[in-house]
Amino acid sequence: MRIFQPLFAFSFCLFVSIQLQAQSDYFQQKVNYNIEVSLDDEKHLLSGKETIVYTNYAPNALDTIYFHLWGNAYKNKETAFAKQQIVNRSTRFYFADAKDLGGYQSIDFLSNGEKLSWGYDSKHIDIAWIVLPKPLENNQSIEFEIPFSLKIPASFSRLGHVGTSYQMTQWYPKPAVYDKNGWHAMPYLDQGEFYSEFGNFDVTISLPKNYVVAASGTLQTAEEQAFLIEKNNATKNLVEAGFDSDLSFPESSSETKTIRYTAENVHDFAWFADKRFHVLKEQVRLNTGKWVDTWAFFTNQEADLWSKGAFYVGRAVEFYSEHVGEYPWPQATAVQSALSAGAGMEYPMITVIGKSGSASSLDRVITHEVGHNWFYGILASNERIHPWQDEGLNSYYENRYMEEFYPGTSELDIPKFLEKTSPMGIVDLAHLMQERTHSDQAPETHSAELKNINYGLDVYMKTAKAMKVLEKYLGTEQFDNLMNYYYENWKFKHPQPEDFEAVIKQADKPTDWFFNDLIYSNKTTNYVLEEMEKIDGGYLLEIENRGETQIPFSISGVKDGKAVYTEWHNGFDDEKDIPFKVGEVDLIAIDYDFTGFDVNYKNNQLKTSGALPAFEPIDAQFGLGLENPRVSRFNWLPALGWNNYDKFMLGLAFYSSPVPSHAFEYNLVPMFGFGSKEFVGIGNLKYQKYFRTGFFERIAVDLDFRRFSFDYREAYDANDYYAKVAPKITFNFRKSSPNSFISQNVSFRSVNIFMDNVRGIDAEQGIFERENTNYAVQELSYKLRNENIISPFLLKTNFQFGEDFTKIFIDWEQSFRFNAKGKKFTYRVFAGWMNENISGFDGPFIPFQLNGITSGTFQRDYMFDEVMLGRSETDGFLSHQIFEQDAGLKTTAVLPSSREWMVGIGLRSGIPNPLPIDPYIDFGIIPQQNFMGETEVKLYYSGGLALTVIPNVIEVYFPILESDNITGSATYIDRPGFSKVSFKFNLKGMNPSNVADSVIPN
Repeated sequence: MRIFQPLFAFSFCLFVSIQLQAQSDYFQQKVNYNIEVSLDDEKHLLSGKETIVYTNYAPNALDTIYFHLWGNAYKNKETAFAKQQIVNRSTRFYFADAKDLGGYQSIDFLSNGEKLSWGYDSKHIDIAWIVLPKPLENNQSIEFEIPFSLKIPASFSRLGHVGTSYQMTQWYPKPAVYDKNGWHAMPYLDQGEFYSEFGNFDVTISLPKNYVVAASGTLQTAEEQAFLIEKNNATKNLVEAGFDSDLSFPESSSETKTIRYTAENVHDFAWFADKRFHVLKEQVRLNTGKWVDTWAFFTNQEADLWSKGAFYVGRAVEFYSEHVGEYPWPQATAVQSALSAGAGMEYPMITVIGKSGSASSLDRVITHEVGHNWFYGILASNERIHPWQDEGLNSYYENRYMEEFYPGTSELDIPKFLEKTSPMGIVDLAHLMQERTHSDQAPETHSAELKNINYGLDVYMKTAKAMKVLEKYLGTEQFDNLMNYYYENWKFKHPQPEDFEAVIKQADKPTDWFFNDLIYSNKTTNYVLEEMEKIDGGYLLEIENRGETQIPFSISGVKDGKAVYTEWHNGFDDEKDIPFKVGEVDLIAIDYDFTGFDVNYKNNQLKTSGALPAFEPIDAQFGLGLENPRVSRFNWLPALGWNNYDKFMLGLAFYSSPVPSHAFEYNLVPMFGFGSKEFVGIGNLKYQKYFRTGFFERIAVDLDFRRFSFDYREAYDANDYYAKVAPKITFNFRKSSPNSFISQNVSFRSVNIFMDNVRGIDAEQGIFERENTNYAVQELSYKLRNENIISPFLLKTNFQFGEDFTKIFIDWEQSFRFNAKGKKFTYRVFAGWMNENISGFDGPFIPFQLNGITSGTFQRDYMFDEVMLGRSETDGFLSHQIFEQDAGLKTTAVLPSSREWMVGIGLRSGIPNPLPIDPYIDFGIIPQQNFMGETEVKLYYSGGLALTVIPNVIEVYFPILESDNITGSATYIDRPGFSKVSFKFNLKGMNPSNVADSVIPN
């Protein structure tokens, strides 16, 4: 451990006494394992026996011990793991074949040869309870004998196999942790890791002789040691000669071998077996003179990258040993193998890594996972409940490693065409997106309660950034001293958040903000540089805190775009004047390098000269540009479009940066129609506000507007035009929990249509006039959505009213997915009622329609919501475009409508084949008058095959089965087959900032 700086000595001595008192109630159980197993790689079966010696150091006696049987997580589709997969929108396990599932086929618990009373937890089949023959008193031990056989599942998470490559993790029965907070019996989860007791392992594995095995612990079998050295020598030759690309599995040897490993003072044991592994071995010498063996096991996949795998392992061991504390074990290993739970996964002395893509990415992942030997392997916090204490602290050191060995690289790769558009990293931008929408969560959140995106952004990355702020604020030397002490005092123990907090609070500066504002909350930070005044030797800065945190912040003087002087200040409430002594600079900025968490960097800087010190230079960014707080940016693109009346359209699209979210956003696309010789286009202005608490998550006010031609009158060589102005307000209700599938919103909009039509007087002479027709439709709508990936549904209810008409309808659509490739069965039910006074309504023809085809005489899309290429066509290809409306029949026939009510039912089912073709059938029921003037209820139906070109955007419909009242209609009976084919071209639901929505208007 390093020598503490003098100013730190007194607080350190005081801290030792505090820690002794804090640990007075601390205790820790011990579990020693002796495991003997054999692998049957034809049946993917692991069989054997486990002997456990469990020692109770708790102050109280135990009459029951809980065990984790995490192999049972893969036994059925009702486990906590299976349910979490659905929450995280993965269906691979849900639709897995029974042969690919796994779990304990047999297991029992004995002590002294006598069977014990035991059973499964009532909710979780991967948790068991064992009743002891008699209470286990303090400082007493009990020995368990556990015979078991485990069916190894396919690779769905961590434990599994791909062919005859085996990833043996969480594979043996193990006692849950019992600490001062009680039992921590937890089901296996993909998102949410582990908490286990320390002990010693003695593990013997029997398997076919040509397998190469990598494991936790130290290999004790001499023959296997020699085998690995031979593999190492052969691999070194391949590094020079080159690896091939063969990934096929060799046949398993008919001979078997038995190999033995031991590990001391660890809380987990993992092993990996593959007949294709190459092996590389190196050694590193730590500062104390200790030597550590470093290994890399890998296949031909990315073998060239892995030729430096053992070196990366060694460099990570050296780095963490220097900055945190010395590595305690004799070896460290990285394995390239199958992994379905992230880029890498750690176990004591060994880590498994998936596909990386580049040398720096491989180095980053290996370093992160090797680093978990410290933050998980040695400092064994409860990752399930306090994931930041493991993942976040380790990610800080991973970032520090990358800064040292890959200076100037970003935290994550940004696409090349975007990396120069913003000085902010992709992680900074992602944080801003979550923070501005109040979608972020405190790092101190239970793993199972975190949204999948927040598990990465808040647990890993926010904590790592918070640690960086702490380092900058305290100074690297004091920060490292604190972390060294944390390691030395808590290694091979179970530190809780309060234990880490007690260490950090011994700094010579206040650190409550680190925990209260960053780790234990998702409060917003927003410091504002309001004004500055030139004073002798620098500037007097007026800074206001408009946020909720009081975290420390940096102030920098910037010259020629570079920070030339930076100092850190304590956080505060309200306003404060701060003298800033600096020489000649161009700009003064708060958090200029984005180390902190400010939610609005636009108000963080002022120029030292000029008339408008707060105004950033204007920047016109071609294409997609990310947020750049140092400029006043708008994005632009050429805009192209076409419809049958304006013809080719050319213009420009101007839009705000879509990432991250802003309170005010805009999308403006003015264009010129070369056919109509008119200016046309679309636009959207939006102001939105997000709320962390309360009834609503978000309230948004939109203004949509557009102008296009919608018909061409050949007799007068003139077009009809429409303009639309539609203000809208939307209220998004708060979800019951961040991971809830259910979302709801209610909205009101006023759709105002202004039509400029040609009205003829004498068609032959071309004498005509133009006439304006205006109308408005008010719409109140409610949407209830369930985004469960297996059986999602959407309920839409609409109430529309205008001059002399009222219209109410309900639309329900639900899907049932039946395979992992996305094939599903969908049904839709529509029901509507209306009251219309035709003589009193000077607007469009608005009754319920059986089908949403382009209709010519009748304007079915009366609110101009749809993207129509030929809005008024009555024949030809463009007249076959349909949109989902009312009953939703996909036929091109001209069908009756209803001014009273309508019911529609639609069915569609994917079929289990690789072709994007689905059968469908739609039914419509309406009241209809016969020639006698009597009202009859009529049934219409149309079915066929749907060809999906782009899901939910472009589809083509081929009718096969249609009702007689469709096929027998006068306008349909003699049509050739092609003229009965319809298509959908749907762009209205796409993000208005997307290029497609900007350049292909209707």
